[in-house]
Amino acid sequence: MFSQGMKLLLGLFIFATPALSAQANWLPREIHEIRAYVYDYTQEVQNLSLLRQGKLHRGIINVGGAKLSEDQMERLKEAIRSKEMRIPGAFCYLPHHGFVFFDKEGKAMGHIELCFQCGNVASSPKGLPEREWNWQEIRKLLEELKIPILNEDEEYTKLYQETQARREQGGTDQPLTTPDSKSQDPKKPQPESEDRPRSGRQDSESRLQGRSPP
Repeated sequence: MFSQGMKLLLGLFIFATPALSAQANWLPREIHEIRAYVYDYTQEVQNLSLLRQGKLHRGIINVGGAKLSEDQMERLKEAIRSKEMRIPGAFCYLPHHGFVFFDKEGKAMGHIELCFQCGNVASSPKGLPEREWNWQEIRKLLEELKIPILNEDEEYTKLYQETQARREQGGTDQPLTTPDSKSQDPKKPQPESEDRPRSGRQDSESRLQGRSPP
């Protein structure tokens, strides 16, 4: 017969296994590369998603994204691992930041996106456990990648418009986005798993709620 202590450990293992397995199997293949993006979601009507049906949102500000280093990739993976259940945030969803996960063939396998204004997040494909993310670490990563975190939707729209004007004049995005534009060649994500269609603010199936970020 099991002792009381053994029963407790067995119970904890059974409880934790589904979450760990779901996270391990969230993406179909090993992650080879991760790129961070900032975008103005208002540039599309009834679509808030960073990546939808193989296409990046038209409001992308840092075209090509910011490529994470090996160390930064591990820190991001750790930041979205947690044993804490997610605490619901505000009833809104205004995403401006996200990360796209690529395999060794350069195909996008999935993505996560988040809203620093309300503390809610979303991911695709399905399977990522609804756990609390490390918002402070994610914020730090974005700052290292020189990706701005602003306060209002209007500020992102203004930044998008300024970046677009600069591109039309043959300028570079480097001062506004990433520290090393040469290492951030543009990619056209082609995920194997179909992103969930969204309308309005966000459909309830694909939305994961979280507490307000620090």
